[in-house]
Amino acid sequence: GYQALLQAMANDDMAGVAQAALDIGLMQSNHSESQQATVVALGKLACESLYHDGPYDFGNTDLLTRVQAMGMQLSFDEDFWHIPPVDAI
Repeated sequence: GYQALLQAMANDDMAGVAQAALDIGLMQSNHSESQQATVVALGKLACESLYHDGPYDFGNTDLLTRVQAMGMQLSFDEDFWHIPPVDAI
């Protein structure tokens, strides 16, 4: 499942990312379209270095702050309270 998720992410295949996230339990089919889209967007943001032209400067990025902010927005603004399966974490 993770291989499919990462392959879809590397290919910028967001429909494939969404399906893989559903398959491994990172989100569920009963989550709203908006919640699912935010989970996929959060995953893409977390993989920002894959889409960056040239070397990615991990030492000088605010990526973790942006990922945290999007995750908090998902949890509180979109009422997304979901604990993925242990093996997905």
